[in-house]
Amino acid sequence: MRKDNSHNFLFMEKKLKDHPLITPKILQNYHIQTFSSHFVPYFKTSHTEEVIKSIKLPDGSQIVADVLFQPNREQHPTILVIHGLGGSSKSYFSQSMSHKAYHYGFNVILFAQNINKKLPGPYEPDIDSIIEQCNRWGLKRVYLVGVSAGGYLALRTIINSKKEIKKNISGVVAISPVVNINYTSHLEKYFLYKKLILKVAKSMVKKRIKIDPPNTWDKNQLDKINSVEEWYDTYKHTFGEFSDLEDFRTRTDLLPFIPNIQTPTLIISSYDDPVIPITPFLNISNPNIITLLPRYGGHGGFFTTKKLYGDLDGFWAQNRAIEFIRLLEAKKLE
Repeated sequence: MRKDNSHNFLFMEKKLKDHPLITPKILQNYHIQTFSSHFVPYFKTSHTEEVIKSIKLPDGSQIVADVLFQPNREQHPTILVIHGLGGSSKSYFSQSMSHKAYHYGFNVILFAQNINKKLPGPYEPDIDSIIEQCNRWGLKRVYLVGVSAGGYLALRTIINSKKEIKKNISGVVAISPVVNINYTSHLEKYFLYKKLILKVAKSMVKKRIKIDPPNTWDKNQLDKINSVEEWYDTYKHTFGEFSDLEDFRTRTDLLPFIPNIQTPTLIISSYDDPVIPITPFLNISNPNIITLLPRYGGHGGFFTTKKLYGDLDGFWAQNRAIEFIRLLEAKKLE
């Protein structure tokens, strides 16, 4: 966007807020919103099958990504889709986003977690390596779209990455994003979701137990963990060098840095999210960030039975993500 982008960004904000989530009474429930988003049909285009690409990391390991290139890929912008904790490039969210993005002329990269590290998770700096690889492929305009822990990773990239990485990121969308591990207190109020997320987190360790040398992991220690916060405390060392849980909490907290984000950013979160509290997003003061905060939507759901505003399907947040990115692209071409 041009340096005098304030007017353009206000126009985009108005455009997006003129397309609110209209939720039928039957869908005004966070259980329905959160779980229906994994089962209802999404828009599908006749794109070709994803190509599996291995991307080398500075430490000698590699990550795997599923890639969809448009013909003449260098002439098209690219969307990097980042799934949540324990997901994959084949997750419902990743696939749903990829079909919509490819339909509108974007290259698509579906980020699969790096299984060569001790614990693949939302705090690893692999996005930088993917963006550097995009440059080698000739892809110059890259957008990040992340959900939940993937939203954390997208936001962290535009906060912590080097300038040469940030300059290649044209925009970010974070849907139901984690911004710090304080969400675990909110999660304690929702027994079902606490158990589900703890199960996903533990399953990541169980996968490592199967492929790592014997005695790498303490199975008895894993079985004793009863909360998501305990899981973070137990395995914080796999995400970096932290002295204790409080050090981990402080150094991975994005909230203090959100006011300084320079990259055009859209944050979507709901008041009824049973995983992530709405509080961090209520008073964001940053002219580069647009927030859409509907009453209903659950965690990463935002589903409606009506295809409004020319949307491709009923996944409102995903369609707003595409709309935001297309608006940014239109301004770049002026």
